[in-house]
Amino acid sequence: MQIFGYILFAISLFYFFFVWQFPYEEVKKAIIQSVAGTLPLEFSIGKAGPSFPLQLRLEEINMRSPFLSLQIPDLIVQPNPINLLLGKITVYVKDLSPSQRLQTEFVAENNRNRIKIRLNNLEIKTVLADGSFMAVKLSGEATMQWVGENWGKANGQAWALLKRESPQGNTSPQLPFPWTLFDTIRAEMQIQEGILRVKRLVASGKDAKEFALKDIQLPLSALGKGEFPDLSLLVPLAPK
Repeated sequence: MQIFGYILFAISLFYFFFVWQFPYEEVKKAIIQSVAGTLPLEFSIGKAGPSFPLQLRLEEINMRSPFLSLQIPDLIVQPNPINLLLGKITVYVKDLSPSQRLQTEFVAENNRNRIKIRLNNLEIKTVLADGSFMAVKLSGEATMQWVGENWGKANGQAWALLKRESPQGNTSPQLPFPWTLFDTIRAEMQIQEGILRVKRLVASGKDAKEFALKDIQLPLSALGKGEFPDLSLLVPLAPK
């Protein structure tokens, strides 16, 4: 028993030394740089630190544009050390809510990458340019596969549902388009060889008819340049 106690003490010392010496700031910078090349928004992380037992906690996550700022809930990044020893990289990302409104799994093995994302009413606080704010809730699922670092040739599929709540803090907030007309947006998408195909996009609002877009195609590389489907092409749906 005494030998077991010494071993446990040595493991504890190694664990605390590893946690203390881990380069959290360098990891934070690497995450920011990797995301910055794929999103047309300014991305920042306020804090990065340990979370028991071998997890990384990211806090104060923000994405900004000239028109609005998105505040993302704090996240936990959890690698799978057993798979890493077997030559397979597996990383899980989730939010801190008990209901787990965000779950992401990234797997890299034999130069092939796969990511799965599931959202369940994930609330994102949106701060507008005039100082008012509103909550946007996201639900959906997405899967994507690609080879090596060539994510521009990825394949996958996704669906998403976005709902916004009424703005607060200003009697006449300046909402960005399309939120000026719609409070709910639903989309079904497919990715083939790096081409994002919006199979169906439906937008609706309390004071607007239901509008839809179909078969819009856009290269994934264009998203990093801020190019999105032209929502001015939305056409009213035929009444049922």
